[in-house]
Amino acid sequence: MSEQTKVVNPIGRVEKSPEGKIVALEEPYRRGLAGLEGFSHCIVVWWGHAHEEHRDTVPMELELPYAPGIRAGIFATRSQIRPNPVNCTVVRIVGVDIEKGILRPDELDAFADTPVLDIKPYYGCLDRVRDYRQPDWVPGEWGTWYVPIPEQTW
Repeated sequence: MSEQTKVVNPIGRVEKSPEGKIVALEEPYRRGLAGLEGFSHCIVVWWGHAHEEHRDTVPMELELPYAPGIRAGIFATRSQIRPNPVNCTVVRIVGVDIEKGILRPDELDAFADTPVLDIKPYYGCLDRVRDYRQPDWVPGEWGTWYVPIPEQTW
């Protein structure tokens, strides 16, 4: 297998603000937020930089901390520790400030200073599946649908 190096340039970073986590975009990308305020949700694609040193030592099969006694392949998990720590999170959009280059999500499961690679609008017709299946070891308390955090005042 030949190895090719790819360069990925972040468009911004996750930052902590008094109101919670925000996505702060670099100047050249701020106008790219135009129109996003019309969507209720978006997909934030981010680089799990806190785990990138594990790239060459990621086990391809592991014990699942949330499913005792179950082993699964890394690609059957949402672990941040991956051969390429590319992660994505669907978030509810609380606010968009194009001039400041800020996206305010309701929640984002990435650490402060996490590089953000891309933001994509959530399309209900493309990004959800009516009839899906998942293994029994996926915890039932996670529910069927994402449960949003009550709206905050920003």
